[in-house]
Amino acid sequence: MQKSTKIAQLKYDDKQSAFVIYSKPADSFPQGSFTNLLKFVVKDCDPETGEADPEGYPDEYEVLGFLFILFVSLNLVFPIS
Repeated sequence: MQKSTKIAQLKYDDKQSAFVIYSKPADSFPQGSFTNLLKFVVKDCDPETGEADPEGYPDEYEVLGFLFILFVSLNLVFPIS
């Protein structure tokens, strides 16, 4: 993995995106699989005051479906006559 993004805060019922960049050797097309695991801290909120629990507790969730895009860069050169 070369780079990934993090989501600083995600409130209930909100949506955000995170991205991961992988690299491969230039002379190969490797095959394989990997798993996705979201790790986060859950903070309960007091419904009367709206204040979040300062501590929270760790939790994780395995993502079963995801979109995988293989990007290949091509540079086309056309001769000028």
